[in-house]
Amino acid sequence: GTTAPYSITRMDDAFAFLDDKRRFVLSDGRSVSVLSDAISKDLRTLTTVSDCWGYREDFQNFSNIVWTFPTAERCFAYDMDRKAWSERKYYSGGFQGAMPQGCYVYWPALNLHLIGSTTTGALYKLDADVRQDLSGTLLCDRTTGIHDMGTLKRKRDARLMMTIRRGTVGLGEVDSQMEVRARDDQGAWSDWDTTDLGEESDAEQTVQVRIGGIYRRRQYQFRYSGTHEISLISAVQEFEELSS
Repeated sequence: GTTAPYSITRMDDAFAFLDDKRRFVLSDGRSVSVLSDAISKDLRTLTTVSDCWGYREDFQNFSNIVWTFPTAERCFAYDMDRKAWSERKYYSGGFQGAMPQGCYVYWPALNLHLIGSTTTGALYKLDADVRQDLSGTLLCDRTTGIHDMGTLKRKRDARLMMTIRRGTVGLGEVDSQMEVRARDDQGAWSDWDTTDLGEESDAEQTVQVRIGGIYRRRQYQFRYSGTHEISLISAVQEFEELSS
């Protein structure tokens, strides 16, 4: 059964929905597979789930199932091809808030993905070429897991080698910057360190960031809020292993 009837989303030959055990599942009527193990803790701590609603979103090179919890102010997206979860938020006034979406529809004749706003009552379209979010800042934020780099011994930070797409800033334009910070052993976050994206003549793809510190386990956070195209391809931690 389901606790949220509007969570039921039709797929090609099956349905995805929130079941009565607070799991997102995929079922063809004969068998059931669980999709939401990675976010099970989040789902179990929500106070209200009965108002959850969902839709299928085939946009650009992504095929997502998107579920919104209006009362809990949470929005989860499941990438069907990559089998990965993400959470969608709206950046406003320096804070990450709830996505202001109340409905969704795909218009095949015009190939438009339309979203109805819960704050303005207007219709908006998904557009990969736009570098703003409802006239506000488009913020990309990614936080890694906590890594021990293959050993629980103490490590001295050497540098973080990042491969990113650079050289996307037009001549004479204000350069954009990507920010990165870290925290060690689940302590406080470091200050933000920045790296610019570079003009067309500066297309070096590998940049170095030195945050410093000694740790056993480290976590990184990457943030970007500019208007130029960017791709973070990889981030590799180099370190010196200490004796204990």
